[in-house]
Amino acid sequence: MLHCTDNAPPAGPAHDLDWSKTLLLLCILLAGGAYARFAGLSLVGLSTGDDFLYWKWAFDWYNGDFTIYGLFRIANPLIGALGIKIFGVNDYALHFTNASFGLLNIVLVFLFASQVSGSRTQALCAAFVQALSRRVVEIDRFETPHTYSETFILLTAILLLAYLKHQDGQQSMTSRGMALLVLSGLCFGFGALTHFDLSFCGPSIVGFLLLVALCAHRSWKRALQEMLVFTAGYFVPLAAGIAYFSYTTMFGALFGMRELQHLNHLPTLANQNWLYYTYVRAVGGSIGADLVPVLFLLLVPYAAWSVAGSARRGEIDRSALLSLLSPLMLLAYVGVLSFVRVPIFNRHSLFLLPFVAVFVIFWTWRVLASLGRSRHARRWRLGGVVVLALVFLVQFKPQECFSAKWQKPSAYRQMHDVLKGRINHNERLLITPYVVRDFRFQSLTLPAYFTKRDVDHVFEYTQDCGFDESVRRRKIRYVAIAYELADARSAGFTALRQIVGSQYGMLAADYSPEAEYRFLRRWLADRGAVELHNTDELAVYDLGQGR
Repeated sequence: MLHCTDNAPPAGPAHDLDWSKTLLLLCILLAGGAYARFAGLSLVGLSTGDDFLYWKWAFDWYNGDFTIYGLFRIANPLIGALGIKIFGVNDYALHFTNASFGLLNIVLVFLFASQVSGSRTQALCAAFVQALSRRVVEIDRFETPHTYSETFILLTAILLLAYLKHQDGQQSMTSRGMALLVLSGLCFGFGALTHFDLSFCGPSIVGFLLLVALCAHRSWKRALQEMLVFTAGYFVPLAAGIAYFSYTTMFGALFGMRELQHLNHLPTLANQNWLYYTYVRAVGGSIGADLVPVLFLLLVPYAAWSVAGSARRGEIDRSALLSLLSPLMLLAYVGVLSFVRVPIFNRHSLFLLPFVAVFVIFWTWRVLASLGRSRHARRWRLGGVVVLALVFLVQFKPQECFSAKWQKPSAYRQMHDVLKGRINHNERLLITPYVVRDFRFQSLTLPAYFTKRDVDHVFEYTQDCGFDESVRRRKIRYVAIAYELADARSAGFTALRQIVGSQYGMLAADYSPEAEYRFLRRWLADRGAVELHNTDELAVYDLGQGR
């Protein structure tokens, strides 16, 4: 068995921050991160299609209706239902839940960086990046699944490294060690149910366990034992889901049922550009498109060479070995995605940021220390890491973390604020067909905004009377018109044309969103409708008492 050491530059009291200063600086970071995430968040309202979808899904689960939608990501409505329970039935409950997880992630990044480097200074630098990076703050405020994914992958890594530290020098796995490894696998399994992307990192974690076991113990038996225990924990959420839902549902949740339909053949010279594109989107897009990915790629071979060199000398540099989890995770993520032709959005790979940040900070610190083996070495290390953290922040435009535009109410929240107290079952809101096809407008009938009896859709109209008579019968007083028209090539447009065309006195063949829009504007003008509200996205009109 090889002997594990910590060959990092000294991190004792003379070379590192003491705990009192560390906790003070961490609290300042948390305060800044909290302000960036929560400022004005209760005023923003629901905005994107995902916002409405996840809110409706969480509210269904909150009421005991455990519906499964096509996304399969069943951990999200569970977390969302808890958020509604804590923050109430309103349009910011999920945003507050998301931002709370984002605040927790700052602490988790600090703990993870501390485990890897053994340096509180480095851990604060990593937490600094996490707390005030524009892209991270934006996701923590508005994007539901990806902040949760980051939380659970960080918990997985922290528990995994805690297991390795506990087992150091142990000839066999202890009961406490087994519990830590099972919990690590369980967090990873639950995290994979927030977004299928995390499943693609599974091979990297199993491979990391194999690497550590072989380096530290030279034992395939020990490696197999650890991988089996971790995998057992991973399958606990899966088994619970199968018992309650079905095998098909859980398979779709873990592996992205729809995305697997796009499996590509083995990468060839013809599609190497796809592998490059995936790397750029997964790393460059999420972390910074300039210096950081380049540094990461340059430092990976240096890190591998360093670990291999210490192994040849009969020692294992613990910190260096633990840092390899980051490139292994990235390799698995990008490697799998290179086979799957699906759009890779920057937000999907957000969970990679803490791992790449910790890796780059740690190995930059090492390189600077090796170049400055003198009484100025500490200044080299501290200055280099601080400069690197600032590079992260410059690339992420930290000034936008406190931008007023992030506190601007969405068009849907503004419409709700204008009509709140005005509409009721006798003075109803009409949502027109080309608008209602947008899930956001369908979801205006969610309890966070209006009730179903107060909002009507032309989709629901029968064809036994004209448009004027329908408006009168259905007690419509307010009409919402959106400026973004439906795509005539989209699914269901033919049915829309057939159902609604006659309501406007036009043949089905003549119906189009543009024709409907023109008809409604003329109809509103002829009846002297008053414009109550107008934004870049929609307008609301009042037909008045004499409708």
